[in-house]
Order: sequence, then structure tokens, then C-alpha cells
Amino acid sequence: MLVPLTRDLPLSGAVAKARDTLTAWDFVLDKDSFPAGIYAMYQRRLLANVRDRLVPAPGRGRQDQ
Repeated sequence: MLVPLTRDLPLSGAVAKARDTLTAWDFVLDKDSFPAGIYAMYQRRLLANVRDRLVPAPGRGRQDQ
């Protein structure tokens, strides 16, 4: 799970608050869970960042997925 890896990151403001919400989360991906929504966006952005760093542009396919 990626969430525990964020626990000791030096963050501030809204990002720190989101991190604190995630680290207190029960890891249930419920449609009404605010922390689950934060996690979904965190995971989406992380995957996009990894793709952008590791996959050459011609191999990425559509960018709006």
C-alpha cells in the first residue's frame, strides 16, 4: 500500500492535511468515503507521473485517459 509511505514526508498546508486524512483512512474504497476519493486521485496522479518519467512519449498512447 502506498499510503504509509507518505507518513513521514515533510508537507504543509492542504497537502499535509490530505496526507493526514489518508494515513487515518481505513483503506475501504467506499463511494461515500472522502479519504478514498483522495486516494483515488493520489493513485491516478502517481501513475501518470511514473508513466511520464518512464515511458517514451511515442509509447504512451492517448494522453486523455
